[in-house]
Amino acid sequence: MTTTAEKYEDSFGFTEDEVWDALEEYGLSDKCEQVKGWYDGFTFSKQSEIFNPWSILNYLDKRKFAAYWANTSSNSLVGKLIREGSPAIKMRMEDLLKGESFHVSIDKQLVYDQLDGNESAVWSLLLASGYLKVVHYDEKMTQFGEWCRIMS
Repeated sequence: MTTTAEKYEDSFGFTEDEVWDALEEYGLSDKCEQVKGWYDGFTFSKQSEIFNPWSILNYLDKRKFAAYWANTSSNSLVGKLIREGSPAIKMRMEDLLKGESFHVSIDKQLVYDQLDGNESAVWSLLLASGYLKVVHYDEKMTQFGEWCRIMS
């Protein structure tokens, strides 16, 4: 299952309607735009406006904006891949930090052993783990997988 598959496109987070309903139930309807700014950011297949569920639940509980997703996992593998990656990977990361996007082939059958020296595998891992998101998906398949335009 990848972030471009339609089957479960609304199953890995809360939709905007679900979040708005929850905010209304908690008397926080006036916070919709702020919540969107903090916690909206996932795209699964054609479904955009998917909210981070961990963050939404914590916000509803604490009624305070915070980066609840921070420190929920280790970033050591991602750091290693970028640090030890090719100059092309580093240049693309710099572009992402500037708010730019790029087209890349995504490998649906990612294997951990392929990460060293395989730029497509690195972007596939970053996409699958939520560090990047698809802003445009071309259903045109190639021998390598799917073509996506990605941004951070």
